[in-house]
This record gives sequence, structure tokens and C-alpha cells, in this order.
Amino acid sequence: HYHVFLEGKYWYDYIKSLGWGNCADFYITGIPKLDPLFWKDHYKPEELRKKLGLDKNKKTVLFAPSYKPSCIGFVQSKITELLPKYNLIIKLHPYSWGGKYASHSQHRFYEKLAARNPDVFLIEKEDFDIYPYLVLADTLISDTSSVINEFLALKKHGVIYVLPMHKLKHSDGMESVSIDQAKWLKGAFTHMFQPDDLLPAVEKALNPTDEMKKKLEEYRKYFFTELDGKASVRVKAKINELMEKR
Repeated sequence: HYHVFLEGKYWYDYIKSLGWGNCADFYITGIPKLDPLFWKDHYKPEELRKKLGLDKNKKTVLFAPSYKPSCIGFVQSKITELLPKYNLIIKLHPYSWGGKYASHSQHRFYEKLAARNPDVFLIEKEDFDIYPYLVLADTLISDTSSVINEFLALKKHGVIYVLPMHKLKHSDGMESVSIDQAKWLKGAFTHMFQPDDLLPAVEKALNPTDEMKKKLEEYRKYFFTELDGKASVRVKAKINELMEKR
């Protein structure tokens, strides 16, 4: 028997839908991982903007794909269409640098691109923390990465690249993601299905309609509980309570 801590009601409903609702005690506490995003002045986006040398008159786009399955190969030929209109920050997954789980081509292309173009800012492989860049960015482009949900928590609209379904399987046939990308955050985030969709999708995410804003707030409330920077406190309090009962 397990004790499971969840970030919001959606995840509890999802677990129940799989028939696992009786395998544990569930506590909807929020997710401690996100706490720093809601600590006042913990991240300083203006300082980071100056450090990177971003043009303050341009919106900033963060490209943060997963390593496998990934939209890197699809977006590669079109990413420069965002230039010079936007600042472009590229934050690759740590596995995109290693060559073991993903090809070295995933980082080599963007190293060359950043070297040629002053509007492209490739985050170094030793910089693992994406949160400062999520706080800084005006919109996000990703695929199956969990940063999509973290961007939602920040009340920001992003772009989801919907990968071809045959790309969403492991070599043994097992599904590598448990969601339908085409439906995930539908109505709040923009979805792109081919490289040519990139620029229009970004511009739509940067200029959300009132309906998109309303939908985003609905998702946010359903997926997360009390985004107040105190989830870790609630988790610890519940663990203390459970330990005392023993």
C-alpha cells in the first residue's frame, strides 16, 4: 500500500481512470518541485535578460524540446524563421548533449546556429535548471516535455509540437507518453503538426484570445492545487502526521 502525493485533481482522476484508485492513499498537496517558481523574487528575469544580452524590445521564445521522442528534427529547418523578430533561447535536454540516448546532431546544429546568429542564445549543457528561463520567456515551444505543464503553472501560453503517432513508441512497442498531444491543453496552448506551422503558432501563443486565457485558467486550476510556493510544507506536514500514526 502506498501514500501518493499529487499536484492536482486531474492526476487523481487520471489514476482512477486506470483502475488504480484503491492501490494507495492519495493526497492532493501541490508539487514541491514548482515551489521556487512562486517564491517572491527567487528568480530575477531582468538580471538574466541583461546577462544574456537579450533585446528588451523583443519578445523572448524558449525552445525546450525533449530528447526522445523529440521535435528537434522537425523544427530544425524552420527555427530561424523566428529571427530576427524574437529573441530565441534554446534549452536542450541534458540527454541531447551526451550522445548515448540521443544523437550528437541534436546539439551540434544549435551550437553552429548560435555561433552564427546573435539573436540565438543556446544554454550551456552544464546549466541544468530550466526554471529561470521559463520565468523569463514570453512563450515556449516543446513537444512531450513536462516543461509544458510547468509553463502552464506560470499562466503562460505555449506551443506544443504534435509528433507523428508512430514516433511515440519505444522499441518494444510500449507508449512513451501517456497523453494525446493533439488534445493536451487544447484551446489554451497552440498546437503545430508540421514545421511550416511554427511562426503562426508562436504568434498565436504570444497573442492569446480571451477564450484561450479562460481555458488556460481552467486547466491550471484542474491540474494544480494552491500554486503558492508551499507545497513542500504541506507534503512534510502530511508525512509527519502519517509517521506519528505509526
